[in-house]
Amino acid sequence: HPNILPLLGICSDLNNPTTRVPALISPYCPHGNLREYLERHPDVPRLPLAHQVVSAIHYIHAKDIIHGDIKPDNILIDEEGRPLLSDFGRSRIIGVDGFETTLTSSQHYTAPELLNYEEDIVPLTKPSDIFSLSVTLLRV
Repeated sequence: HPNILPLLGICSDLNNPTTRVPALISPYCPHGNLREYLERHPDVPRLPLAHQVVSAIHYIHAKDIIHGDIKPDNILIDEEGRPLLSDFGRSRIIGVDGFETTLTSSQHYTAPELLNYEEDIVPLTKPSDIFSLSVTLLRV
């Protein structure tokens, strides 16, 4: 999908090669994240950006993938000014074990039902992604 940050490769962490922690290689996005981009470019048309982000979420949901951490900081802006959904570290595939995760510090974007969950592990759902997307779009 044109609005999902592509994965170019995987290598060992170059800062600490002894840990064997993989590092993901993706294109450089010179405009930073959506929050930073909008602060620097307050007059940029917002509706096309929002439409492209919604399209990316629609695409992953059609593939039964839940992102789990949608927020302006996880939407990068490429050299053409195109938003790219990134940071799939909390993402899950519906129907695959491990469909739950721990909450992160992005509580402003977290669905209320997940904030009120009484256990440390919370289930991710498409509606929880949509809530996060909605709050993100309010900021756009």
